[in-house]
Amino acid sequence: MTRPGEPDRDQPGEPARQESDRPAREEQEGPALDGPDERAQLRYAWRVLSVVGLASILIALGSSSLNVALPEVVRHFGAGAAAASWMLLSFMLANTVLMVVFGRLADMFGRRAMYLWGLATYTGASLLLGFAPGEWHVVALRCWLS
Repeated sequence: MTRPGEPDRDQPGEPARQESDRPAREEQEGPALDGPDERAQLRYAWRVLSVVGLASILIALGSSSLNVALPEVVRHFGAGAAAASWMLLSFMLANTVLMVVFGRLADMFGRRAMYLWGLATYTGASLLLGFAPGEWHVVALRCWLS
């Protein structure tokens, strides 16, 4: 191992190489690709970043919005204390329990496919949650959200 300021040795029998002996960084990396293939990859990367970012914001918003709206939701459904606590707890409990299971399924079937299925399931459960007829339906759909 070399210390800062000391020349490197590639092999024990080779003479020490100085920094000036090394090729320039631009020569090592090669010319910058500026073709349509790189542009397509860049567009794809931005699309993926947009979808993941938007989904992360929506999931965080959805999981914390019930904390703010809980008094009104309890009043609307006429729910008791037990149902109110289960409304909050069901999402966290199901999310924690199913994290490893869906991680394994993502390893088996592909992360992209599982992510898209999860996002579709979350969207469907969120839509149904808006039309929930009772407090225990809210609890069940909050479990499905995770």
